[in-house]
Amino acid sequence: MPGIPGPLLASLRDTLSDCDEFENYNTLKAVFVHELLVPWRKRLRSAGNPLGLADETINLLWQESRSDTKTNALVLLLIVLRDRYKPDTDLYERLDGLACDLEQALQANIPLANQTYIVQQANSETRHMLFTAEWLKLLASIQAVGKVSVPQVMNGRLTKRFPQGTGWLIASNLAMTCWHTIRARSAMDKPLRREDLQLQVTNSMLTFDYTRPAEGVGYKVDTLECYSHGLDYALLRLRDRSDSPLRDRGFLKLDIELPMTSQTDFYIIQHPKGQPQQQGSGCFERIKQGQPDRILHNAPAEAGTSGAPVLNVDNWQVVALHSGEDQILHLREAILLKAILSDVKQARPDLYSEIINAR
Repeated sequence: MPGIPGPLLASLRDTLSDCDEFENYNTLKAVFVHELLVPWRKRLRSAGNPLGLADETINLLWQESRSDTKTNALVLLLIVLRDRYKPDTDLYERLDGLACDLEQALQANIPLANQTYIVQQANSETRHMLFTAEWLKLLASIQAVGKVSVPQVMNGRLTKRFPQGTGWLIASNLAMTCWHTIRARSAMDKPLRREDLQLQVTNSMLTFDYTRPAEGVGYKVDTLECYSHGLDYALLRLRDRSDSPLRDRGFLKLDIELPMTSQTDFYIIQHPKGQPQQQGSGCFERIKQGQPDRILHNAPAEAGTSGAPVLNVDNWQVVALHSGEDQILHLREAILLKAILSDVKQARPDLYSEIINAR
């Protein structure tokens, strides 16, 4: 490949395909949310295996550069990937060395224009680039999303099960999550008694800033303000803390009128399997057949993601509440915030006013 020596190209392909981020398309696309790589995020192409993803990514980036710093985009990717690994690991050293070697090779007097690698790809469309101000909005959103932990209570007694999910602030001390997380019952369990629900709610916790093990700030749930089994949402009133006021966290903004197409990209801030906070990206697939209040998307998610906010990447505002998996289509499912707010307005006009007035 002109511009990249053969041995260096081979090392690039091998190293990139060894990175965890190249395990699948969605995982790799999440890396491109980084402000250094965002200009190329929507042009990233999928492939069936890690080596194919490496080829597609090299082909996309090797002749591209940042308009501001003029740094080669492939070098930037290597740097971003490198910084995701610990300095004493093999991948860190390989990525660091490749970034230096590639930069030197591309600075040599070898013309890069009009060359091809694998398949020349054209993209004449005008693509949206993420301004720094928008990136900062995402960072601000992270602190309003936390892990929900619910103790399962059966006949007034605590079991050994502690279902977990994700929740987020929709107003200063009002959090939203999924009803099935708060309900804490499987299809095999006995029906939920009102007394058990009350004990579960008042012993539940929502933990923010849980980005690393043994970190986070916990808030007790005071009351279950409103919920719907059909729309699978629950609104929880949190007990504030004087040492870490909830008002300092802000709350997520809503985008309930977003027209969705195949070009609509989503971002989900979540606590999969109760783990430290993570993010995943994907796009709108379709409205669920026969259920116009629900959408299907392809962002990665696992148990524990239920209740997470589905954010519109263009403005980092919430459009839907992630609720689970469509087992037939193998797509993720979410409930539109427009439907949820309409239900809240009918059931609790005062609560609806609180949410709207907060904005």
